[in-house]
Amino acid sequence: MESGTRFAVHVDQFKEIVLQMETICEPLDETRQLVFLLGSLTDEYRMISTVLESTPNMTLAYAIQALSGVDASDESSSAEQKAFVAKKSYDKRRFNGKCFYCKKTGHKETECRKKKADEERGQVARDTSDYAFTATSAMGKTEWLVDSGASSHMTSVRDKFVSMKEPKTPVRITIVDGKKIDAVAMGTVGLKLMNGTSVTLSDVLYISEVEGNLISVAKLAEKDVVTQFSKDSVSFAMAMLPSRGPSAVETSTS
Repeated sequence: MESGTRFAVHVDQFKEIVLQMETICEPLDETRQLVFLLGSLTDEYRMISTVLESTPNMTLAYAIQALSGVDASDESSSAEQKAFVAKKSYDKRRFNGKCFYCKKTGHKETECRKKKADEERGQVARDTSDYAFTATSAMGKTEWLVDSGASSHMTSVRDKFVSMKEPKTPVRITIVDGKKIDAVAMGTVGLKLMNGTSVTLSDVLYISEVEGNLISVAKLAEKDVVTQFSKDSVSFAMAMLPSRGPSAVETSTS
């Protein structure tokens, strides 16, 4: 950011850079975007930036709002006054209830830094096996789409099942257009990965109305399988937890 540039102009440039970065590498989460934004400001914003950095549970949206309201080109106020206004305004709008996750007051569960940190640590702090495998995320007749929004594994291809049975209770799924459809059956599917490894995927729903094949990230997490997305592939690492038995996702090398 050049000295004298209005923040409104700078933030538009910043958002454009973020979009460009997302097209060539993994998306930046809100925390990293906030750090980059505050770090890109000139000395004219330094005091305000320091106040925002030290404010608990600061969000990217509010930081942009606060900085827009106390633009450095407005010479009617000193830097100290602008910083005070930004801090006071944020304090007024802070959530005064209790977080359901950490039980502390001042923020919601969706804003809880402890929850975010615990979730991140949970992905890397587990004792995982050295074995990891990679599957394509491209969709096709034989490929499976790894879906972070799907509640269950599902396929419309009946002959993919190794074993199948009718569910004890009806399983209803809501698809993208809002239509509700029922699973005809559920069972186990055998997958052959790109590296030649055979994998058994359990609790897969058979739904003829669904196009293609979906692997649910949420269901994998229930089985202690860690999912990691990269630019053109998805990696799965099976966690070996002492308190649990063998993973329900069985693998064998063929």
